[in-house]
Amino acid sequence: MENNKELLSEEIEKMTSLVEKYRHVYTHATRIGKQIEDLQAEMLKVTAQMTNISSEENKLYESIGERLEMPIEEARTLVLEEIQKNINQVQN
Repeated sequence: MENNKELLSEEIEKMTSLVEKYRHVYTHATRIGKQIEDLQAEMLKVTAQMTNISSEENKLYESIGERLEMPIEEARTLVLEEIQKNINQVQN
């Protein structure tokens, strides 16, 4: 009996289908990779903004502390207590 080394049309169709599935998944993974890259860039921007705000906050506490001649931690506590008092007044 002769050994036929040709692929069956069903085998070719199945392989073509599998390649198409790979292509679809790869395209999806590429899109997700791009989204992750974009989000990482956005996260860097947000982190920089948070750092700037934190720096401003610390400068405010320092300024209040100098003006009132108290340590920065006491100035921070004073500000936070005042904010809490204002929140409580608004809620009532």
